Amino acid sequence: MNITKSFGKLAAVVALALSAFGSAHAVTTTIASGLNGASLVTVGTSVSATNTQYRVGTTGPWGLVPTTAAPGVVGPGPTGPQHPYAANPGAGYAAALPGSRWITPYEVTATGVPSSVASVGYYDYKTRFRVYTLQQSLSGKFLSDNQVTGVLIDGHAISFTNGSPTWSSPGTFGFAAGAFSVGLHTLEFIVYNSSGATALDFNGVLSPEPATILAFAIAFLCVGAMMIRARKRNMSLVVTA
Repeated sequence: MNITKSFGKLAAVVALALSAFGSAHAVTTTIASGLNGASLVTVGTSVSATNTQYRVGTTGPWGLVPTTAAPGVVGPGPTGPQHPYAANPGAGYAAALPGSRWITPYEVTATGVPSSVASVGYYDYKTRFRVYTLQQSLSGKFLSDNQVTGVLIDGHAISFTNGSPTWSSPGTFGFAAGAFSVGLHTLEFIVYNSSGATALDFNGVLSPEPATILAFAIAFLCVGAMMIRARKRNMSLVVTA
């Protein structure tokens, strides 16, 4: 009976501690286009170098010149890493995915939509994200004009599927837990533009959150310690008797 009561008290204490821990240590695990830090940028504003840039090339994704600058986009026209612009959905585009904005390599029009002057070719969008534990997996969606021809992490291709049409029906991308090491990584979308405007929109979630994983670990250790202590008490009682 005493063991049961002790277990109940400890469980209550652990639950309270974990609740406080989770509130104080929650980590944002969303990756999305059109973000400067954790905030969406205003339409027509260039996206910060600390989040997304682009490069452009006409020979396809494997012929793009590598960049050592902050993540971005490369494409026909600009000769080096550029910051894309946040945009409103163009004609026929779906609304931006939750927590994101459409981004485009060129300055937007007066109505905030992507410009139709984009050159034909491949546009290489890059952004950075951090993996906090090997238990985290990534699940995401994207929209593009025209189609995405590759999704890569640190230069390695990962699984993806285009929607149809690509600018109004979301495609998917992601990786399983343990696929990438703990630390900073570069996510890359290769978008091919066949004519007119070009743009990209994406979001993704890393799960479970680091705070959740650590919380369960703390709970497991606390319960284990309590059980060992209770067992020692029982052994002491038997010896005394």
